[in-house]
Amino acid sequence: MVGWDRSIVGANLVSQSDQVMHFEVNFIHDHRKHFVSFVYAENTERERKPLWRNLTDHCVLVNGEPWAVLGDFNVTIKVEECSNSFNVIDKDMEVFRRVLCNLEILGNASFLSSYGSCFANFLPYMTSDHCPTTLIYTDVKAIKPRFKNMKKHLRNMNRINGNVFDKVKALRVELKRVQSSLDKDPNCVHLKEEEYVYCNAYKEAISDEENVLRHKTKI
Repeated sequence: MVGWDRSIVGANLVSQSDQVMHFEVNFIHDHRKHFVSFVYAENTERERKPLWRNLTDHCVLVNGEPWAVLGDFNVTIKVEECSNSFNVIDKDMEVFRRVLCNLEILGNASFLSSYGSCFANFLPYMTSDHCPTTLIYTDVKAIKPRFKNMKKHLRNMNRINGNVFDKVKALRVELKRVQSSLDKDPNCVHLKEEEYVYCNAYKEAISDEENVLRHKTKI
């Protein structure tokens, strides 16, 4: 599963296979573009060969643009990183090292130059044998929605403040409308701002609706 903060970046799925998902990522505040790929590789070298070919083909598409790759390759670069290590560099490691060297992945030179302070944050794995990973950009800022563009829409919502159930229905309709438009034009800043406002308002309205229903059950 892949997620992102819409107040910071927009992401479009470029292509995917059973072992990798390739995204084009654009920053909201300055429209800088880069690529990020998420890998979950198979367990054997034979099964990973299609992944190496896929990454090679995607490297052509990237064409020197900033590109980072995250995920589980199911093979390590160093002997000491392997839990079942026999202190021997096997064929799988050699192939993996060669792929990384040829493609400059995990973070190519262009990515490191543009986002040198970027880092991966590995979260607690809880009951899973894999841990979620967050890619942190330290040199970018989240957009602050320009609420003046939303005054008309918010006034319409205020007119139905007296009935929380009607407000939930109205906000649901507006949120669906905005998100449908955003799917067609994912880089539109105005639509992103509108979606941000409606999404938060809808969450608050749902919470209010639940409180009202909870109160009614106690009467």
